[in-house]
Amino acid sequence: GIDGSGYFYLSYYDMSIDRVTTYNFYAQSLDDEREELYVNQYDFLSFYDVQTHLSSDEASTANVFTAQGDQLVRTLSVETEEPNTHVVLSLYRLNEPPTDPSSEAQPDGAAPDVTDPTAGELLETVVADYPYGGYHRLQLAKSHYMAKGQRFSVVCTMTTETAEGLQYAMPVRSCYNAHSQEVSDYEGLSKIGKGVVNKGESFVLSEGTWKDWTSVITDLQAQLDGIRDYDNFALKAFSDANIPFTLTKEVVNPKEVYYPGDEVHYRVTVRNEGAAELSDVVITDSMVGLGESGRIESVPAGEQRSIEYVYKVTDEDAARGSVANVATATLENVEGISATADANVPCAARPAPARSQPRQHRHPRPHHNQPQHPQRAARSQPRASRPCPTPATRLSPPSHSPSGRLPLVRCPLRGDCVNNSRTGMHTRQRGPRDSRGPFSWVISRSRRRTQRSRACPNSLWHS
Repeated sequence: GIDGSGYFYLSYYDMSIDRVTTYNFYAQSLDDEREELYVNQYDFLSFYDVQTHLSSDEASTANVFTAQGDQLVRTLSVETEEPNTHVVLSLYRLNEPPTDPSSEAQPDGAAPDVTDPTAGELLETVVADYPYGGYHRLQLAKSHYMAKGQRFSVVCTMTTETAEGLQYAMPVRSCYNAHSQEVSDYEGLSKIGKGVVNKGESFVLSEGTWKDWTSVITDLQAQLDGIRDYDNFALKAFSDANIPFTLTKEVVNPKEVYYPGDEVHYRVTVRNEGAAELSDVVITDSMVGLGESGRIESVPAGEQRSIEYVYKVTDEDAARGSVANVATATLENVEGISATADANVPCAARPAPARSQPRQHRHPRPHHNQPQHPQRAARSQPRASRPCPTPATRLSPPSHSPSGRLPLVRCPLRGDCVNNSRTGMHTRQRGPRDSRGPFSWVISRSRRRTQRSRACPNSLWHS
């Protein structure tokens, strides 16, 4: 209508719009604009009458569609005629293998080899009650992905309360055809139409058996001398026409090889390639539990969002030679669509640590074949023990010494003395630098600060 008001101007003399021939039950508001949209339907009869067939036996109708492109089915629609109608709509993904929708054997997406529109996976069922007849749209709780060529069906069961009790209702569209002009009783009809129903498009459940609608139409036309044409059932499925996102995975800290205990940093990116905003994107990894950290609340159209996480290499990964984990992105409110990405990294067992080298001296010792300094060579020779030449003279007690200590003496043998006497010991101690040299030999009863000692062969104290 004008400015969204729902009204428009139409001349009284305009005869071009005397009956509505097409409907759009998808738009939720004026702001709901979608660049691409699939409307899966077969009811194209422009002029028709609707008659509802009532039956106490179970009856259902169905349309089978073949996806003309990758799409997300979001909404179903149905037409009712009787008041107080209870509607049950179900969406199925059929088991038959996907077919080429451009094949001539599949006109308008029909599936002539399908015999049961419920032979597949039941994706979702929606239920509604309508007090008045009309066209109704039912929003699915989740969107369901259909790949190009995939067959799917919309199955409808209607019931209504009548004076005879609960009845199954089946609205049927039909119109007078050109053959009716040849029958005298129908001469002068101003409006005629032609219905086109192909095999494999619509089905009806009657007496517990699914029948192709084309075979039922043949029986109906025979009963009415062929003066009426029939249309497909007014069951539709509305879908978005593109895959909404892609997924990429990369290693942030690449290395030539990873060892057990090393950490691999991954970055996973979701890119929205659709026309609408994505919400509630859930990312999972085959080897890392992400939990809430793998959830992305929204990805605007044409933009991307990323998350990063860490995986620690194990001994099992090293035994396999690589880490091969796969990231998967799904939409929480969309069924049947996902994107995957992987990023393998090489792994190996950690090499054994190298043996430590002996410490290198700043001035390495000369080789045994090289000549040594004469004085150093003399020191390296073992010293032979010799008898102590000090005369065996008994000394006065230590208390007679003015200093309280025994007098200092020098043993000619110094460290070469081998005396093992119990009454005296040569004890080498650091003394003052006097005329006797930097070291002095002190005869002491204690062995404190002993550095080197040699026993003297004399049993008496040295004087």
